[in-house]
Amino acid sequence: MQTIRLTVREAAQAIQRQFGGPLCPDWALRRIVDELDADGHIDLHRVGLYRAVASDDLSLIANELRRLGRLETEVTP
Repeated sequence: MQTIRLTVREAAQAIQRQFGGPLCPDWALRRIVDELDADGHIDLHRVGLYRAVASDDLSLIANELRRLGRLETEVTP
């Protein structure tokens, strides 16, 4: 099965749709994605000047955003 890749901006928009909260600035998400890639948690690809993340990694990225306080933690009613 082919992996769907998203640019950082597309990933930010997808995270906002799936997990709520305000849209994370592109520069902040790029930094987070680069760190997750350097730590071996995600497999970052480059397409020209763009970073491309796997759509399967969105939950990992969202968890890191939560840990850093850039995305609200989920609240159960």
